[in-house]
Amino acid sequence: MIPRVLPALAVAILLLGAFREAGAGEGDGQSSPCLQRYREVVSFQPAPADVGRAPLDVLAPLAPHQPFAVEANLSIRALAGPIPIALHVRYPEGSINPGSKDTPAGGAQFYAPVLAGSEATAACLGYRVRFEDGFAFARGGKLPGLFGSEGAPVTTASGCRPVYDQAGFSARLMWRSGGRGEVYAYTQNKTARCGESLGRGNWTYATGPWIAVQEEVILNTPGHDDGRVRVWIDGRLVLDQGGLLYRSGPAVHIQGLFFSTFFGGKKPDWASPRDQGTDFADFRLGLPR
Repeated sequence: MIPRVLPALAVAILLLGAFREAGAGEGDGQSSPCLQRYREVVSFQPAPADVGRAPLDVLAPLAPHQPFAVEANLSIRALAGPIPIALHVRYPEGSINPGSKDTPAGGAQFYAPVLAGSEATAACLGYRVRFEDGFAFARGGKLPGLFGSEGAPVTTASGCRPVYDQAGFSARLMWRSGGRGEVYAYTQNKTARCGESLGRGNWTYATGPWIAVQEEVILNTPGHDDGRVRVWIDGRLVLDQGGLLYRSGPAVHIQGLFFSTFFGGKKPDWASPRDQGTDFADFRLGLPR
């Protein structure tokens, strides 16, 4: 079930109406940003009172599962500019993924199954990200995206593990060298050993300003590779990729946000070249109207 949030919480999740199951093909052919077409059901934004609080306490309304390096590298901080409060994530020099045992823990990761119980077959995720001025992208790294599973609050469809139907799927975003963007997808019909690179270089992340990201995932009809992912950057459609097989059977649904950000890859040549960071804000999830 979607978590109920009391008014006293400084960080709010807003539930806007009852859930309806979305058809896997609903929304096909739409080029307007998905948050304009979907009804918002969940929002998450830290408040001024959250600055200095333990990050897992602030994230509690999202019911985070399997957190990695959250206490070490994620904090809530005040900023000057259009977005005054943000989640700040550190990538220490030499760090790669947060689970690495041989390098500094870099970035942060958790699952937020806030759509559990909705049986969603289509969903929209929006958030804002800011790479600090002069951010060194190196070889690349991960950014948040949507994930799904067969009722579980997490997925094993990451980390170069084999994808099978019960594992579900993940559709994180990624930056590559020079800030080139892509979707990094674990699907049933991927051909890469790890995640499949979709739309690499269709957009480029700038350093310094806030960037508005929206991702729409439409699950495939079981038995057909008609799944789809779309991405908008600052309101511009930059990726519309069909032919995806997210699931083999009808039990896999979209569960929510996979907050995952780190440098890598798993090898040292993917590491962050210096201490640096990103900011995240204004998370929103929607389902078709």
